Amino acid sequence: MNRSSAAILLSLLCVGTARAQQSEFAAPLNKFFLQVVGSKSQPKAASVAAPVAHSVVVQASAPTDFPAADPTAEGVDPAELRRLKDRAAAEHSDAVLILRNGKLVSFSGAWDQKIVAMSATKSIVSLGVGLLIDEGRILSLDQPVSDFYPQWLQGDKSKITVRMLLNHTSGLASGRGGGRPGTPGAVEHALKSPLVSQPGTAFHYNNNAVDLLAGLIEKASGSRADLYIAAKLFTPLGISDWFWSKDSVGTPLTAGELHIRPVDLAKVGQMILDGGMWSGNRIISQAWLDRSIESGQPFEPSCGLLWWRDEERFYMLTQKVFDTWSTAGIRPELIDPLRSLSDRPMKTLDELSDAMSQAFQGRSELKKEL
Repeated sequence: MNRSSAAILLSLLCVGTARAQQSEFAAPLNKFFLQVVGSKSQPKAASVAAPVAHSVVVQASAPTDFPAADPTAEGVDPAELRRLKDRAAAEHSDAVLILRNGKLVSFSGAWDQKIVAMSATKSIVSLGVGLLIDEGRILSLDQPVSDFYPQWLQGDKSKITVRMLLNHTSGLASGRGGGRPGTPGAVEHALKSPLVSQPGTAFHYNNNAVDLLAGLIEKASGSRADLYIAAKLFTPLGISDWFWSKDSVGTPLTAGELHIRPVDLAKVGQMILDGGMWSGNRIISQAWLDRSIESGQPFEPSCGLLWWRDEERFYMLTQKVFDTWSTAGIRPELIDPLRSLSDRPMKTLDELSDAMSQAFQGRSELKKEL
């Protein structure tokens, strides 16, 4: 993922309580996912969606966390903006924030009230694991989980790696635990869960395995998982109004129980679009972001490392493309007529080529040179 998509639309879709009773797969917006432009390493948009813990929508004053801008001035297609807002309304969204070029171009709803992030929580946890890998506290994605939990040193569970907890191939039974007082915590439940398939051989969406990451993060960092993620991610982004529901023994439930404001999820999304940077500071490595949004295993290509991936491809001219051409010595006469195509996604290379040719209509000598 790089920052060539400087004029990318970042949308935050926060789905209301009408979706809360549906399964994660039945409610496609209940995913935190990154779309891709041109290649797996270029983000088109980050979208966050999650049911809220209330059903009353209150129009708040404008967020001050991002500079405000006019949508048209930032190159936002009015028809696409209307389509996005209509979709949010149809989904009973509690809040929508739309950023373009790091600027707030549209917002509505209760953007400053905490929501239950549901499975968007998983992507925050993925960032936590990435931070530990950046720090060398987790040696690699392929480090055995048994390094942290020696009770797994024997038998087939010894084959389970950190990667497998992140890409849903651990083979553990997926039923969660730790929800009722007096019962074993979620981490202990996951550790004792049976295998339903050999590790690394099949994809099974697995909340139970993700709950185990709370224990792994604590073992690796020396801090409770929520406190580590707050110190390394939330605080640097200026996120302070959050809490994490706990299991029966006080461990944060990492598969889906983070409570956070929509505007703060937008900060996370913008940081990711900016390649791990925030206010000039490096929060997380570009290498981890690239790795985590790639397909995480061969069985389900739409899933990365606790990220859902949109496989739709686009071809687009951006300011970075024009700058690269200029640096390579391409004459301004060849570049300037194409600037009207900037940030317009094309579904095929042929469509892009035709649009470029049309930009030179009446200037046959430049078209031929192009």
